[in-house]
Amino acid sequence: MAEVARSSVNGSPVLQVSTGMELYLADDGGLFIDDPVDDADNVRISVDDLQWLLSGGDEPQRKAQEGWVRCEERTPELETYVLAHYVLGLSSGCIIARRVGVNGNWYSPCFPVRNEDVTHWRPLPPPPKAAQ
Repeated sequence: MAEVARSSVNGSPVLQVSTGMELYLADDGGLFIDDPVDDADNVRISVDDLQWLLSGGDEPQRKAQEGWVRCEERTPELETYVLAHYVLGLSSGCIIARRVGVNGNWYSPCFPVRNEDVTHWRPLPPPPKAAQ
């Protein structure tokens, strides 16, 4: 697990992680990361990203999580098929689904799903290129 130290730079709270990264809390409550190894400075990150970073998550696991959008944050456009993650009782999984109708209810042609069951979604990958 990464070690964290609290300090202050220009009056803004900063988290310094043992990996050398610095996390800044912006005035609007957003989190920004400054990684001395990477050229991308001041990149906005989510709370989920921060939790992953502090838990010592590895890069392959991190890459696998990229692209997932929490339904609480945003939902896909109506009539657009996506890969949807659901939790239903003790089971969970992924289905291809879309939001339909005036209310944007989730619909899957092969699995009955309710709006409250879908927790995350991500765009479908592009189809494979035709062999030449």
